[in-house]
Amino acid sequence: KKKPHLIINAIEKIEEKITCKLHLVFVGPKSEPYFTDNFNLARINNQSKISVRFIDTIENSKLYQYYSMADFAVFPKENTLSALDVQACRLPVIMEKNITNIARLEKGGLVFNENDLVDLRKKILTIINISDLRTKLSIEGQKFVLENYYYRNIIKTFETLILNKK
Repeated sequence: KKKPHLIINAIEKIEEKITCKLHLVFVGPKSEPYFTDNFNLARINNQSKISVRFIDTIENSKLYQYYSMADFAVFPKENTLSALDVQACRLPVIMEKNITNIARLEKGGLVFNENDLVDLRKKILTIINISDLRTKLSIEGQKFVLENYYYRNIIKTFETLILNKK
């Protein structure tokens, strides 16, 4: 459903424009036949400036370690609460444009037009090449998540509402 192979499809079309070493790390299940049918890495693995690594599913409590080592995250399909988690770790996010993702990435990410790999490529290159933007999205995204989605604040607000009703 999340179609992570779209990241590979986007990257392989812009590899000549990428000027740095790029390490792609995919975290999640390697379910058959999806994995073998959609991840044709023969071409991209031969490129000296792009490496790909697959890590099997890990506990949610350890995901922050992977987010913290990255420069940005891409979730090419669907909505995921992980977009908030990665922003809390000061990681800019790229996601497909829809009402939910626009709201979640208000300050900490970029959205690309639905089913538009050309636009996804542009957003990936933008994040890679404009370090000031990456830094800005990192800082503002974390602040946005802490102000709007931090569980302790939500609980305090809810408690205040309940206590004031009595």
